[in-house]
Amino acid sequence: MFDLKRRAPGRSAWFQIGPWFIGRGSCELFLRVVYRLHVEGTENVPRTGPALFICNHQSFADLAATGAICKVRPYTPMARTTLRKSRIMDFILKQYRAILVDQEGTATTSVKEALREFKSGRTVIIFPEGSRTPDGLMQPFERGLLVLIKRGRIPVVPMAIDGAYDIWPRSRSKPRLSGRMGIKAGPPLSADEILADGPDAGLELLRRRIETLRLEVRATLRQRWGHDVVAAGPADLPYWEVAASTEAQQSEESQARNDQQHDEDDAHPEDG
Repeated sequence: MFDLKRRAPGRSAWFQIGPWFIGRGSCELFLRVVYRLHVEGTENVPRTGPALFICNHQSFADLAATGAICKVRPYTPMARTTLRKSRIMDFILKQYRAILVDQEGTATTSVKEALREFKSGRTVIIFPEGSRTPDGLMQPFERGLLVLIKRGRIPVVPMAIDGAYDIWPRSRSKPRLSGRMGIKAGPPLSADEILADGPDAGLELLRRRIETLRLEVRATLRQRWGHDVVAAGPADLPYWEVAASTEAQQSEESQARNDQQHDEDDAHPEDG
């Protein structure tokens, strides 16, 4: 049924992949029952072969939500080493065979581990913002993502989550037991397509693709459950519009300060 020899090459034995399926299924059931998790785009996940899944990062629930998209494509998450400080997270990361990334040092070892996964025909998931959003807005992507894409030459599947920030923001130690959450996967992008116009353009392409998916998820949640199901705020707009608005406001404030300084200079001319 699952054809794990093709979908999880080298890890088809029950003791190797069983914990992933049990954990994935349990997490999805919890999210669907408690938060009515809405899932779209499972057809965009490659059924075989290596792939890199990338997703925005709103909460600790994100990894569980991505499992609802990937279904029978077990993935290896890349996670920062500091998460092992929590015994629960340490246990989960071990069950998922996570690749740990030391954000204070070099990422050479973690990159090599990820490339080995690709070479074996397996999949990896990464949250390229590097940490959970502090305010609901999507943060810039770390450039290490491009190293994996350039050296792995694998298809990249963009995913987006919304609603999770309201449920479990960084300011809370535990999640709320109310709210709605959704996740959506878009069509895969090839490495050539991402890297065609240079690294900066490639990162922006991926970030905009995920932001577009996130806004689509937000609109769907509100259509299904009401406008108040996701709190209104800056994240209602795409990040590029928020950035443009912020720049315009800063420009106006700077001009106002200059005008005020000129008025003061005119009011108190130097003795000549």
